[in-house]
Amino acid sequence: MRGRMDDKIPYGFIHTDYTVDIVRRTCDPHPGDPPLPYNNSCEFYTAQSNGYNFDFEPDDFNYSMLGRSGRFMFSQDRSTITTGKIIQFPNKDVKIEPTFDTGTGNIISWEITDASGNIFKFTKGNIFYQSNTFQDINGLEFPNGGNSSESYTETWDLISMTSPNGDIITLEYDRPILPNHIASDPYNDVTTTKGSESLIVFDGRQETGSQQQTPNSHIIAYSVVYRSYTLLSKITSSKGSVEFVRASVDREDTQSSKQRLEHIKILNAAGNEIQRVSLEHSYFESTPSTENEFVLTTSNGSIPANTASFLSKRMKLDRVIFKGMYGGHNTADDYSYRFGYNTDVKLPHKRSQAQDHWGYYNGATANNSLIPHINFISNRDANPAYSSACVLNKITYPEGGVTKLFYENNRGDVKNVDIPPYREEEVKVEAKPNYPYTIVENGSGNTYTFTSTFSISNNAKSSVIDSTKTQVSFVGFSNRCDNEDSFYGTPGDQVCDFMTFTITNTTDGVLVHSGSIWDHGFIELTKGKNYELAIEIIDTFDQYNMSEHSSELTVKWLEENLNPPDPDSFFDYFGGLRVQGIKTYDKNKLTAYRSFEYAFGYILSQPEYFSISTDNVQKFVSQSWVPLLTTQSGYVGYGQVKELIHPVSIETGYSTLGSSTSEPREIFRKYSFFSDVDGEFFNIPFPGVPFTFEWMAGNLLLEKVEDKNTTHHQYLKIDNYQVDNVQGIALNREMRLAYYSLDNLNKMQTCALSNVCSLGKHLYTLSSGQWLPNKQITVSKEGTRELTQETESLYESIPNHHNPTKTITTDSKGDVYETVIRYPFEENHAGLLAAHRLNTPLITEQYKGTELMQTTKMNFSVFAGTVNNLSNLLPASIEGAKKSNASEERVTYHDYTPYGQPREVSKTDGTHITYLWGYNYNYPIAKIENTTFTEVNAVINESSIQNLTGSALESALSNLRSSLPNAMVSTFIYEPMIGVIQTSDPRGRNTYYQYDSMGRLKYVLDHEQHVLSENNYHYKNN
Repeated sequence: MRGRMDDKIPYGFIHTDYTVDIVRRTCDPHPGDPPLPYNNSCEFYTAQSNGYNFDFEPDDFNYSMLGRSGRFMFSQDRSTITTGKIIQFPNKDVKIEPTFDTGTGNIISWEITDASGNIFKFTKGNIFYQSNTFQDINGLEFPNGGNSSESYTETWDLISMTSPNGDIITLEYDRPILPNHIASDPYNDVTTTKGSESLIVFDGRQETGSQQQTPNSHIIAYSVVYRSYTLLSKITSSKGSVEFVRASVDREDTQSSKQRLEHIKILNAAGNEIQRVSLEHSYFESTPSTENEFVLTTSNGSIPANTASFLSKRMKLDRVIFKGMYGGHNTADDYSYRFGYNTDVKLPHKRSQAQDHWGYYNGATANNSLIPHINFISNRDANPAYSSACVLNKITYPEGGVTKLFYENNRGDVKNVDIPPYREEEVKVEAKPNYPYTIVENGSGNTYTFTSTFSISNNAKSSVIDSTKTQVSFVGFSNRCDNEDSFYGTPGDQVCDFMTFTITNTTDGVLVHSGSIWDHGFIELTKGKNYELAIEIIDTFDQYNMSEHSSELTVKWLEENLNPPDPDSFFDYFGGLRVQGIKTYDKNKLTAYRSFEYAFGYILSQPEYFSISTDNVQKFVSQSWVPLLTTQSGYVGYGQVKELIHPVSIETGYSTLGSSTSEPREIFRKYSFFSDVDGEFFNIPFPGVPFTFEWMAGNLLLEKVEDKNTTHHQYLKIDNYQVDNVQGIALNREMRLAYYSLDNLNKMQTCALSNVCSLGKHLYTLSSGQWLPNKQITVSKEGTRELTQETESLYESIPNHHNPTKTITTDSKGDVYETVIRYPFEENHAGLLAAHRLNTPLITEQYKGTELMQTTKMNFSVFAGTVNNLSNLLPASIEGAKKSNASEERVTYHDYTPYGQPREVSKTDGTHITYLWGYNYNYPIAKIENTTFTEVNAVINESSIQNLTGSALESALSNLRSSLPNAMVSTFIYEPMIGVIQTSDPRGRNTYYQYDSMGRLKYVLDHEQHVLSENNYHYKNN
């Protein structure tokens, strides 16, 4: 869990690292800052009426555990709940309860209960201890005096998970100790970070008496942060444990002493290791900085120029090895996964200024600042050719199969940016019979040439590296050959060596690029020129079949859009990557190729830079005052995604589509996304209001599989939680600028001096909500027939729980089937409600039309002796009824173990079945039919056999058959954490199971130890 709460200190809760600096600068300005148009007072952020104990910034928390994730804040309305009501974004069936220190009133732990009654407990994890701030002013370093010692909790560690039946999983953490430090020290990590840059411009105004108030001061802030962090070391359950083991040597890419995760040990309850997962790492190494880099803990306080250090290294995962330890390590059973990365582009050192607005590398190595201002070289545009540096692009599977990943930059509408609107241009050349081509005989075959022409205007988007050029991406594909094919260069298949493409500048008669047909990448082409795109295939011995094989090459670039459909929308690249294609190989043969096309791209928080201009002094900053990661799901989305499944020919691999077509099959998906209604969506107010409406986006609306089926999804929008809201401070957006220009500076200064753009305080409101799937319409194709099925879900108990209480399905014949489900809330079941077990169905009624067909009811009761079950509330019986007949018990639960496992059940005919549990109540070791637990316990006392294993357990269980002659007894012997190793049927006939060192079933043997079956394992390639 991540987040911070009101610490009842002068600044209250601050929800982002950058906001910390903003508020501190307001309460205690840095030397050299221009005067602000409002009083330098913390009253701007806190309410005087509450004694400054909490502020108006939302207390923003995120949690994630076992596939469950969510977000919540505190309401600032403290009139009824003095600590503030917890509001979830989106609203969920989760109960969140903090524990407060009775002395300080601070939160010391959390407990989250999901709708199934599982309880997750959190305690303090990473803790911010203190920080010191330094400034580099025009090349001279000065302590800023902006030190902070307000300790607060940054993250919360999950320490236990408890299921409704009492099963507990615990998690343990280590708090490492720095070299030459002791365990009681309040921190174990020291990090020096290069923070924001500021430019103070004095228009001819010279302040005296301070070395820090020099005209045109360029200020670089550095923070030395001291914090305490924890590392997960062990997970324990009743069945066994998992241990996380760190390497003995320090990592090379961190300032403080830290150790990488070396391997993971899996142990059974007896402490015996049964499996190990080893991790192999290495480092990306960058060219060191050419300047001295300030790092407080180093000698002389800096790393000398051109010196390799942690700033020029980044750790990467190379290999994951699974080792079987059961019965001894056998290397023959090991298997591993290898990972490859894009090393064609090398990342710069960590403090490089060659980065776009989102922090991705953009190749602009000439940048001398991150401040987008005319006084500096500061190109912050996204650059697709460099954004993918060092990204994962290849996975090699245990038996040689490969998955290769291809990326391209995100792109779409960018709002409120001082740039021209662009449109994406695309040109494709295809090697197909219906595409224009020329043929030249070459003696043993033919040479085919397919061409297409295009022009790049002078208005195309300029490259980050060279303004006279534009960046062009190219992606090639052929279902005949691919660069992983093992038979390249062999005499029997020479066509693969001669399938190429070229890009020619026809204006100047210059070949600018050539490559193999399957290549992909980027090239910079000169603007204002004409080009020819050509595919050439030299078909030796007629190995390229025009009717079965297809090849293509696509190029894309951005042109200025002189007539944009929406004058407020600007199409451009923005930060981060999206998947362009995925290729999978069976060893060296291409088996599948999927590519993706995107539409209606949008960005949740466009970076915008704040400037203050007053009294002939302007201040500019390098950091966006709008946080770039404002949602759990990221800042980028797409309204439509098309997945293309390309056919693969027999020579390359195999085709799931058949070799009769070279056209790809399409899967079209449409998602919900945001609209810019009255600027509401993009108007994210200062100083970085959390965006809480991510639940509205990314919901699947339509999925259409070509020639197969189409599914429409509809949702119920729940946004009437009028009392569930959070307030915060907003700043008028007129004071925000995206890119600096003289015109904008003048507007800023006029705005500030005339007080037209007030910086006064006003509140914004964040309201909770939810989208719930309530209708699904599927149209399936069977030949020429179309079959339609519609399913509607009704939620009649909002907001008490979010489970559908009724589903109505209408099939293609028009028949209507209805299911009605009643949960603890509808049945007012106090016990289940108290345990927050909202998802438990108690009564289910099934209808065909209006006729009741079947009713099922589950009854719960409190059982004595279930000491580890938190509520002692377990199923007592299951009732059923056909149509309108009277309900009758189908299954009755008579008894349970201390851990909530059924001991004795009976069916409608009265036959009792007793289960014995062993291995500390983890595994069923006997099923005894036609007897009661009382009778069984008279023969074997269940509690006395919990520590028995192997032959001792087998001997004890053998007494059941001789002592209970009227019962049918089946027994089970286990190797804990591996599986069952012996079963005995009611006749006393044994079956044996043997496993390899990885714990995989190897042999099954009969009563005489003859092999019944043998298993060999081969790993899928993807």
